[in-house]
This record gives sequence, structure tokens and C-alpha cells, in this order.
Amino acid sequence: MGKRLTISDYLFAFLFIFMIFCIIVAFFYGVHIGKSKAATQYEQQLLGQMEDVLPDIQTAYQQQHLVSFYYNVYYPFRTFQSSWTNSLGDLLGAEPADTRAAIKRLSNSAEEVYRSIEVMTLPDHSPLLQHAQTNYLRSLRLLQEADVRADTYDGTSKDIIQELLQDPYIADALQYATTAQDQFYEAIVYWHESVVVELDGLEHLTSTDLSLAVWVQLPFNVQNSIVAKTMRDYAIFANYTPQDVTANIIAMIDAGKDQTLGLRTIQEAVTLLRDTNAVRSGDFFSYRDAFFADEILPQLPFYDES
Repeated sequence: MGKRLTISDYLFAFLFIFMIFCIIVAFFYGVHIGKSKAATQYEQQLLGQMEDVLPDIQTAYQQQHLVSFYYNVYYPFRTFQSSWTNSLGDLLGAEPADTRAAIKRLSNSAEEVYRSIEVMTLPDHSPLLQHAQTNYLRSLRLLQEADVRADTYDGTSKDIIQELLQDPYIADALQYATTAQDQFYEAIVYWHESVVVELDGLEHLTSTDLSLAVWVQLPFNVQNSIVAKTMRDYAIFANYTPQDVTANIIAMIDAGKDQTLGLRTIQEAVTLLRDTNAVRSGDFFSYRDAFFADEILPQLPFYDES
């Protein structure tokens, strides 16, 4: 008969098996840790590569987006806006029948511009431009009803136009339009921010009651955006642009007229220019070389007279 195993033999066998088990466990744990580290390193490397590739994609407002918006949305609406303001101004002394006919043509024009603007597709990472397009479309949708609204008013052409401009439909349309303009000019500010190391004045971007002493020190694009917001707040729907207003305010400050007139805030300056009808379309170009020659501007036609 064979020799019976002692307790020591059993203990040795158990320890040997346990040691083999520990080695196996340690091996697979090491494999798991190695794979985890490798995966982490790969993810970090991939993330680094994506960061190298994606900055331009993540930039919300690139030059090409501004240009595309300008030609496909802003300019068609701007052309209609100039026609609207000029036509209503010319019709004040016209016969009521002629005024109604002209407003009918403006309504038809609003419908045509609406169809041309609505087909434009803007990138999701340019939300201000998307919102501006939406608000221009809302404005045009309501302005298509101008002829119907005007037909409900009696009196002289001046009476009809005054009633039309106070009509809730038309008032909302003009508010949507000035809101869209504000959003476009704010997008230009964020484009500016993307092409410089640091852009001063962003903290003042929503301050339409800003003092002129602070406003005049800001970059031109920020100044324009604040003016556009003031025009939005007062629903200033005119055939001149925010940069035309900015240029006039800068010229007033340069000549010391702001102090003579007791102007303290940007709101006071913008509303004074509106009330005195002191701004003309294209005024920006009259002052560009004197005040804005060194400003950083996107390549948009309304900054280039040629």
C-alpha cells in the first residue's frame, strides 16, 4: 500500500495551488490594468488630435458664415428695408389711393424676399445668425400683411401711414427686424473675438445705457453692437446702419458736441440722432478714414464703399 499523505503534504499542495491561482489572477489583473492604461492614453491622444482639428469647426462665427449670411439674408432684407422707409417717406403727400397701391407693392416685395431668405441654411454652431434669419423671416411674414392692414385705415396718406406704423402687426414686424439686426452685429463681435488674443469690452456688450466716456473707448465692432441693441430697444427701423450711427456719435464726441448737448449715455446719443433725423445712409464712409482706419473688420460689403 502507498504511503498516506500527511497534513504537511496537504498543506504544501494547498499552498502550491493557491500560489498558482494568485499568479493567474495577477496575470489577468495586469492585462486589465494594461488595457485600461492603453485605452486612456489612446483617448487622450485622440482628444488631442481632435482639438488640433476642431478649433475652426467649434468657432461659432467664421468669416465665411458672416459673408454667406450677408448676401443671402441680410442684404435682401436690407434692400427691402430701404425701399420700405424711402417709399413711406415719399408717400406722405400722395393721394390715398396711390399710397394703398404702393403699400400693396411693398407687401408683395416682402413675400418675395421671404421666399428668397427662407431657403438659406446656416450652421448650428452659429446660433446668433440662425436666430437673426428667423427674426427677419418673422418680420417679413408680418410685413406681407401691410396692405391688408392699411386698407382698414381712412384719411390722408399721412394718416394711413401713421396708423400703419402704429398697427400691432407692423410694430411687431419692425421689432423682429431690429432684433435680427442686433443679432447679426453681435455675431460680428464674436467673429472679432475669434481672430484676436483678447477682445476688450465684451462685459459691456449688453449695456445700452453705457456712458459715452466708456463706450468711446471700446473696439468699433463692440460699439456697433451696442448701438444695434439700442436701435432694437427703440425699434429704430431706418435706412441707415448701426455703423452710420456710430460714426456720427464718434464725430460728435470728437468735436465736443456731446458735452455741449449734455449727452451722457449711448441711449441719449442714439435717440437724439433719431429725433433730429441727423443720420444718413453711408455716413460711416464719410468718417471711416478719420476714425476707423485701423479697426479690425470682417470683409463685408457694408464696410467697403467700393
